[in-house]
Amino acid sequence: EEYYKSGGKEDLTETSVSKEFLHKHPNYMKLIQEHGSPIDETNFKNVKLKDLKIEVTVITPNDPNRDPISKAFLPSTKVAKIKMMLKRQLKISPAKDLVLSYYSDKDNEKFEIPIDNDMKEIEFYSVTTGDVIMARW
Repeated sequence: EEYYKSGGKEDLTETSVSKEFLHKHPNYMKLIQEHGSPIDETNFKNVKLKDLKIEVTVITPNDPNRDPISKAFLPSTKVAKIKMMLKRQLKISPAKDLVLSYYSDKDNEKFEIPIDNDMKEIEFYSVTTGDVIMARW
């Protein structure tokens, strides 16, 4: 960071580092010539964890009286963990088998895709924000 603030660039031909920096770090330019300049991270965006979450609506076709539930999951969340959380929230016996599937609410035709492997992450099934997950038991 200090290298870039003192006028350093990723492209060594454009670099004009201040004399103050070179005096403070006399071997720095040798290291850059040998190993390359450091990556400029000042332009990288800070990605917050909440921005990565997939927001879905959960419906229960077996019990149409229940209101739809809005849930947010990280793409790396395992299907087994989602099932466990839904069983708790829907107050379903842990012994019952919860079967999940989803459809995209954005498409005109609603093609139901089964979520059938508990060991896979939810992103494996290409679930995106706005999709609807159906929970059956």
